[in-house]
Amino acid sequence: MAQIQKKQSVLIILIHNNDIERNNKIRPNLAKLKEALSNEFIVKTAEISSQLKLVPHSMLMLLRRDLTNLSLAYQWSRYRLIKITAIIRYLKQIISLLATLYKYLLNVHNIFTRRQKSSAIEICVTDKHIRGWDIFLESNCETLLMFEDDAIFKSNTFSKLLYALSEAHKLASDTLLYADLAGGCALEELEISHLKKAKKYGVTIYSKPVTNTACAYLLNRSIVEEFKDLIINYPNYRLIAVDWMINKLLIEIERRNKKTLCFHFEPTALNHGSATGDYPPWKRKA
Repeated sequence: MAQIQKKQSVLIILIHNNDIERNNKIRPNLAKLKEALSNEFIVKTAEISSQLKLVPHSMLMLLRRDLTNLSLAYQWSRYRLIKITAIIRYLKQIISLLATLYKYLLNVHNIFTRRQKSSAIEICVTDKHIRGWDIFLESNCETLLMFEDDAIFKSNTFSKLLYALSEAHKLASDTLLYADLAGGCALEELEISHLKKAKKYGVTIYSKPVTNTACAYLLNRSIVEEFKDLIINYPNYRLIAVDWMINKLLIEIERRNKKTLCFHFEPTALNHGSATGDYPPWKRKA
């Protein structure tokens, strides 16, 4: 008697801030996506929107986060195998440090006041992504599709996401998967072209996991478990903006010698509305 193959399960999560205009556009598409995927997968959904009253960050917190970002930018360059001489590296770090101190001490162009609020918003967004990972782990699903509310569906989005999920479910359980779905930054700006390993069916496979933005991405259970283990052991990672926090997590995963797979769609599976101009960036809107 032939065995009935168990359906793989997918959790779709929408992260938002109760913006009616954005939700009215993305929710119907997510409902259609669930219906389209349900033929092949068990599909669950969740939303994350609640947050406490926003309290602008102090100058000390801003400085702490900026210094962390300076260090992380250097680590990310090394991770991407971007060569830079020691002298140039240290000069850039010193200049960046002096510029950071200058802008906060003199509050150039009122930057301190503006950054207080946007810095707090960044942490709220990071927290929502981490909460999404917790919900995913509790769900017992194999794969996570994460969307921020500025992700814009395209005519071929469904077929690309179906391809991504099919590839994800072929992987062994010890392979950590990160797939970027919506892009945002220009590839030239990311400086990751030298990490391209292969390209097929409009998908670029990279030799190591690299991020674009956190607008929309796919993760498997193995990488989310690794993410959460790192965050529990290093809770200060929660103070990093979500896309840079993922960068930091990927750096640490490489140090742990984990088997990984990373691919990006070119062109992207979705548009990143804040990058294309369809939506104002959350820092300006919030």
